[in-house]
Amino acid sequence: MFDYLKEFNNIVVTGPQRSGTRITTNMIAEDLEYKIVDEVEYKDIFKLFDDTPKVIHAPMKSHECHTYPKEVAVVFMIRDTEDIITSQKRISWSHNHTELNKYIYLKKHYNNKLTNSCDIKYEVWNNYQKKNITNKFEVKYKSLTTHPLYIPKKDRTEFS
Repeated sequence: MFDYLKEFNNIVVTGPQRSGTRITTNMIAEDLEYKIVDEVEYKDIFKLFDDTPKVIHAPMKSHECHTYPKEVAVVFMIRDTEDIITSQKRISWSHNHTELNKYIYLKKHYNNKLTNSCDIKYEVWNNYQKKNITNKFEVKYKSLTTHPLYIPKKDRTEFS
């Protein structure tokens, strides 16, 4: 499913939290037989960029993905905002404020109309980042349903 990314040694999967970044990271790594680097394993993502094939899980770094070296592939997750917010509430995700602070200049620009970090992340991606990244790819969450690692929603009741 992700063979088109094989030419890249460093693949960053980013986007809003709860948009499918973790499962997509795992799917890409599985398909390409690459190492996974989870977001809890690093502080400075730039130190990870080398010749070792890897998929980097990085939803907390979406605010800076347009600054990565041009050789890095950036995979940005697209998922319905209502589904993201529902998922955030389901697990009591409490980092919205932290994520909003990374985009505070944009929040002010929109007169505080964008109150969820996923809205702001999509706004920045669509209006700025996408045109400033050489190797950018969007993956729609719904497209993952055909992958062998995908677990249907009805079977995910035990997840937190």
